[in-house]
Amino acid sequence: MKRFLIFAALFLTLGAQANAVPEGSVQDPEESAVETLEISDAIRALLKNDSTLSASAQNVGIFEKHNCIILKGSVKSAEEQTKIGKIAEEASPGMKIINDTKVR
Repeated sequence: MKRFLIFAALFLTLGAQANAVPEGSVQDPEESAVETLEISDAIRALLKNDSTLSASAQNVGIFEKHNCIILKGSVKSAEEQTKIGKIAEEASPGMKIINDTKVR
């Protein structure tokens, strides 16, 4: 019985340590939302300030989901499609860019 109690105490201690989260490693959801909003705003500003882009390209939808930036909408040419993808990449380093725009 004594061995069982020692084993159970050891098991519980190791289990608690395995589930412990190091301090500062969890990002506050509110902080993450603000950061995402800043990235979306930065992309939007860069698109709006690029006079070589058509109005439809400047107004594409910018969405964030699971550390990805998703671009949706229509653009006038494949060149615009590529350009807005590159702008989004530059404004959001470390995030995956999904360019779901359509050429029309």
